[in-house]
Amino acid sequence: MPFPIRALCIMAVASLAVGLLLLLLPNLAATADSPPEIGTPVPVAITPGDSGAPDIAVGPDGTRHVVWEEVVSTTTYLYYAASADGATWTVPITVSEGDSPALAVAADGTPVLLFARYISPTVNIYATRYVSGTWRPPQRLSLGGNSSAPDITVAPDGSLFATWVERPTGQYVIYVARSDDGGATWPTVLPVVAVADPAVLGTPRLAAGTDGVIHLVWQKKDGLLSAYDVFHKQRDPSTGQWDMVAANLSESTSSSFGPAVAATGGRAYALWEEKGAIRACRGFTLTWTSSITLSTSGATATGAAAAMRGGPLYTAWDEGTVLRTRFGWPGSQTSLAQDAAGIGEVALDVGPDRLLHAVWSQGAAGAGDIYYTYRRLAWTFLPLVMRSAP
Repeated sequence: MPFPIRALCIMAVASLAVGLLLLLLPNLAATADSPPEIGTPVPVAITPGDSGAPDIAVGPDGTRHVVWEEVVSTTTYLYYAASADGATWTVPITVSEGDSPALAVAADGTPVLLFARYISPTVNIYATRYVSGTWRPPQRLSLGGNSSAPDITVAPDGSLFATWVERPTGQYVIYVARSDDGGATWPTVLPVVAVADPAVLGTPRLAAGTDGVIHLVWQKKDGLLSAYDVFHKQRDPSTGQWDMVAANLSESTSSSFGPAVAATGGRAYALWEEKGAIRACRGFTLTWTSSITLSTSGATATGAAAAMRGGPLYTAWDEGTVLRTRFGWPGSQTSLAQDAAGIGEVALDVGPDRLLHAVWSQGAAGAGDIYYTYRRLAWTFLPLVMRSAP
């Protein structure tokens, strides 16, 4: 029976090859750099106030959750809307007074929001959850010093990590808090970075890798007249310990600020603004590549954003009247949306299907509205040549 056995072996090898090809198709398509499908931008809400600083988080079921700042008269509120398909959005509801919203979706699908709010005599960071159609009363996370720039991420084990910068007397401190119950309580609050005057810290940002490592980036300058640099530390999930030494990612004589970070297993990607361009590098702990420029040469670029979820890297930023995006590292550049009246403050998330979701503020200064679109990769199916065994 040599022939049937030989035929079966050939068929088994061919089936394995096809299976491997299908698994690798996303990477092959990315290498081929086929044109992406970008959805037509749609308004999340058209409001009489000025809308800005949006954030987006996609739930396990694909629901898009969006929050943003809404200026009504002289007061800034936080608004919330959601969509199952990205085309039809719920009527916006008010969450609270406040600003600087940072949004994540817990493992059970519950949206969790961090924000800053001034209640005399200082600004603190608060957290709230959207449960059974209602935003729960906010709970304070910060320790009472003047606080700003909150951010939040979800680890693979479902734990939530929140960060912000606080200004106790004579210091700047970046805190990281952890919740193991979907944001209901935050019993652990630890200082991860601290400097004494005249040094300044700002804009801490978090990302969780698929390996459970938590990555933290921030900007720091050594004095009021010094230039900012962007730094990185990471948290080992097996020990719960943060790096003792921070890596300087930008190492520039020009100010580097407004960092963003995304991560996968074993590697993180950091972006920031420097001399009117978006710069980026990748690495982990103290091992990082030299930075490269992602934005268009000669254009003024701001508002770096990055996102990934167990797959390819997505980046975005604005160049005044156009949003640019890249897929992969460094990836080719394409336009995400544009408006001659002005466009910016882009935020990204990647859904469970690895579809990119983006929101931003669009319109004339003082009259912006929040818009949404998606980006889907267009796979290129490569030919498979089957050869019979000799």
